[in-house]
Amino acid sequence: MASPRETATDAFACFAGRLEDSCRLALGDEDYDRFAALVAKDIGWPVGELLKSGRGGECFVHEVYSAGKTLPNIEKLVERISGFAKAVNAHPPGPIASPAPLAP
Repeated sequence: MASPRETATDAFACFAGRLEDSCRLALGDEDYDRFAALVAKDIGWPVGELLKSGRGGECFVHEVYSAGKTLPNIEKLVERISGFAKAVNAHPPGPIASPAPLAP
């Protein structure tokens, strides 16, 4: 079975491969390698482990955007996920009413 393409919908989002591949595609090999090496050295982690944790990813993204670069494919996924989360969690002010009957 083939892997899905990179997708962002109102119901789900997924990468076509690995997060590293999506970042490399957006930045190009040279910039990706430069940012990954810099951040990995700063936080003392191997380059291959950098985007496998929240901290490594946060530091990598911060470095990319501080240098004036962008990750548009990641932005698209984040926007869709954020929109979905807001829609799912939207409700009028006050207590949330459940259609389930109250326990006796």
